[in-house]
This record gives sequence, structure tokens and C-alpha cells, in this order.
Amino acid sequence: MADAKYLQETVGPALTAGLASVASVQPEDPVDYLAHWLLKYLAVEEQKALAVKAKEHAEKERERVDAEEQAKIHEQGDNTSRLNSCKESLSKETSIDKLYNSLIETLRKETEAKNVYVAFLEQREAPEGAAPEPEEEAVAPPEGWSVEEGRWTNVPEGEEPPPPWVPPKIMPRVPTYCALTYKYANRENSWLRGKEILSPALSNGTATVSFQAVQERKSVLVSNVLESDPPLVFHGMPLPGSFAVCPLLASEDDKYLEGRVLGLIFIDTLSSSSYLSDKDLEVLQDLRSTVSFTHEKLILEAKKRVEEEQAAASRLLNEDCVVPEEKKPVEEDGIDELEGKLTFAQDLVQKVKDIIGERMPMERKDEHGHELSEISTFEAGTVAHRVVASVECLVKVAQGDGYLKDLSDALSKFDLLAVDQAVMDECKLKLNPEGAEPVTKESEMPFTAQLLVALVLLVLEFGDAAIKLATLKAEKAAQEEAAAAEAAAAEAAAAEAAAPAEEQAEAAPPADGEEPPAAE
Repeated sequence: MADAKYLQETVGPALTAGLASVASVQPEDPVDYLAHWLLKYLAVEEQKALAVKAKEHAEKERERVDAEEQAKIHEQGDNTSRLNSCKESLSKETSIDKLYNSLIETLRKETEAKNVYVAFLEQREAPEGAAPEPEEEAVAPPEGWSVEEGRWTNVPEGEEPPPPWVPPKIMPRVPTYCALTYKYANRENSWLRGKEILSPALSNGTATVSFQAVQERKSVLVSNVLESDPPLVFHGMPLPGSFAVCPLLASEDDKYLEGRVLGLIFIDTLSSSSYLSDKDLEVLQDLRSTVSFTHEKLILEAKKRVEEEQAAASRLLNEDCVVPEEKKPVEEDGIDELEGKLTFAQDLVQKVKDIIGERMPMERKDEHGHELSEISTFEAGTVAHRVVASVECLVKVAQGDGYLKDLSDALSKFDLLAVDQAVMDECKLKLNPEGAEPVTKESEMPFTAQLLVALVLLVLEFGDAAIKLATLKAEKAAQEEAAAAEAAAAEAAAAEAAAPAEEQAEAAPPADGEEPPAAE
């Protein structure tokens, strides 16, 4: 039974079909016919098996390709999403320093770059004897338009004039004499900061990839530095690897079309075994647009902050601290007049102290604010440094441990009426050393120094009056004390003179008719 079942399951279907074919055809040699039929049957079955395998292989290949495509799509989507997230993060940075430090970290993470650095374009003076920087040619107005009057002058009477002429925006020109100064770099390249690349006009015509990018306003990718012709060198050092540079371009403004070069972003793989690709350059260019826009936005915000500070300093110096003529001390002032004027001055001094405490506290309130420590950065000999030195004299605080806290406390407690002649003399000497240009409220200095100079100028205006008031009060007190002493002495003398007379009167005999004094 087992053999029969085996034959039935394995060869039964083929033999049954073969025998059916023999019966149907009835060949002369049925055995030979059956043998050939079985061979053909086997070939057909093999073809069917191959077809099934081919179909299965095709299905698997299609699934593999689909999976790769899906993975690629997902990867592209992830990359796009990640880059969009990076751009959003960069656009929210609140200072130029933070913007470029974040850019450096982002590019090192999202590309093969090992090094990232940023240089800004700065115009320079023409060398002595060289042709001057070409002037920008103004666009000539059309016939009939008066630039001076701002109107059309050739419109027949009674006709409506055309719209006012607006000069077309022009493409910004790259200065002939300029330099790229490195400002930001990853930690390994920190030595680059402050170094510069001179334009060909300032470097004996030496051409560089950097200024090629500046002149053409286009990115440049050098896949293999050593295979470039001629080979590139990195600050005099031939190094293996890749190099790419992308210009930071300003947006369109009232005068210029888009394209003014702000600086360059550099990435490289120098001294490493990796190389940059077109994909890396695309990432760099993609981030560049966000960085350029954010750079301009932050510069504009910083400009507005400076304008606000200058306006605040101007109000303080030219309005709030302006002393009316009737409040200014004069030689004829006595104690009452001086007390009234110095009360007014004390109010002004307190107002300045409040502003100093608010605008330059010990610790800045936000990243764009000021703090007292900024005075430590003023270079010796500058107007700002002289102002700080004079303030130190007024509040009697010297450099040393706890200097800033001591200065802050002393400023808050400063009393104009406590100023003496020695302090005034030293303050004047520190503010205006012999031979130096006198410091005035118009002198150019940082915002924090302007706040301090407002205090110093008030003290210089009223300090002598405070000293005079103290002197007059001391003299008056001395006079009153002397008068009181004189009165007391006179009273004592009078009392002493009166004592003998009383004694004589008591010792004299009673007059006729008078009763002698009763015995005690």
C-alpha cells in the first residue's frame, strides 16, 4: 500500500496524462511515444518551475527596489525635515555670535566638513600711489525729469504728468581694495580668527578661490585640493582633502539688487581622508540663505538698539541734566540760595544714579543689555577710561578684589554734598589730564561711559557750590559758637561783678529806723 501510494503521488499524474495521450493518438510505437512525451513533460515542468522562480525573483527584486526607493524617500524626507529644523533654529538666533557659532556646529553635523569658518568682506583704502577706488556711476535720469525739483519739467500744460521717475536698482559692485577677515571658526581653527585674505589689488594680483567666489557671487567646490590646477594651499600649507566656499549675499534694498557680498562661509576636510560632495555643497547653500537673512535682521536690530541708546544718552546729557540759569551757582549765593540750588542738583544726581543702576547693573538683564563690567574693557588713555577714572575718584573706589561690587555700592550711595576740595581736584585731573582734549558731553564714547560722564559733569558743575556751602555753614557754625561763647563769658563776668556788691550790701549796718535782718 505504501508503494502504491508513493507511485500515485509522484509519477501517477504524469503517467496518467501520458497514457491518456497514447490512447488518444494511438502511435505505431506507443512505448517510444510515451518516452518522448514524458521527456517533453519534464521540460515543460522545468520551464514552469523556472518561470515561477523568475517571477519570485522579479517580485523580490521589485520589493527590494521599492524598499530602497522608500528608504531614499524617507532619508530625503528626514534630511529635508532636519535641514528645515536647522534653518528654523538658525533664524531664531538672537545675536551674530550665536548665529555663526550655531552655523559652524550645524555644518559639521550635516556635512562631511571637518572645519567651518566665516570671513566678512571689508573695504580698504587704496595703497599709496594706486588708482583710487572707482566711483559708482549714477543712473542718468530720463529727459524731462528734474532731480533737483523731483518732477517732470517737459509736460505740456493741461496734461497729466507721468508717474515720478524712480532710479532703477543696480547690481552692487565688489570693492577693488578689500579684504576677507576671518571672524568665526571651529575650535580647532581658532587661530584663524583675525587673519585676512587680501583682494588681488592688494596682494600683487594673487588670485584666490575665495575672491573668485566673491567676484562671481557663486559657490565653489574643490573636490580634491591636491589635484586642482594649480594646487590650492591653505595659508601657505598644501594639505589633502576637499574645500568649498559659499558667499553670504545681502538681500535687495532701496538702492541695490540682491547680491551684495557680506562675506564667505568656508567648509573643508583638509588633513583628513574624507571628501566633500555636491550634496554637501547643496546643504551649505541651503543654509546660506537663512544665515544671510538672519544676519541682516540682527544687524538691523543692533542698529536700532544703538540708535535708541544714543537717543537715551542724548536726552540724559542734553535735556535731563541741563541746568536752568536760575539754578546755576553764582559767586553771590549765600547759604539759603546754595541749599536750594544743591537740592535741585541732588535730584538730578539721583536721577542719573537711577539710570546708571538700571542701564548698567552688575549683571545684564538680557543678552543685549549692558553691565557694569564693560567699564573694565575701556582702553587706557581713551575718553571712556578717563571718565571711569574720574568716577573712581568721586566715589573713592580703587581697582582690586570686589572692585565692581564696591563701585556699584559706592555709586548708589554717592552724595554730592560730601564732595571735598581734594576729591574735586583729583576728579578734574583724571578727567582732563594736562594736554588732553577736554571731555564734554559731545565727546565720543560708549553708551556706558556716556551715562557715567553725565554724573561727573553734574559734580563738576555743582561740586564747588557744595564745598562753598559746607564752608559757609562751618563758618556760620563757628561764628555762632564764638558768639555763644562770648555771650556766656559776658554773662559770667556780669555775674562775677554783681557778687561783691551783694556781699557789701549784706555786711552794711541797718539804716536808721530799719530792722536788722533776722538771724537764720
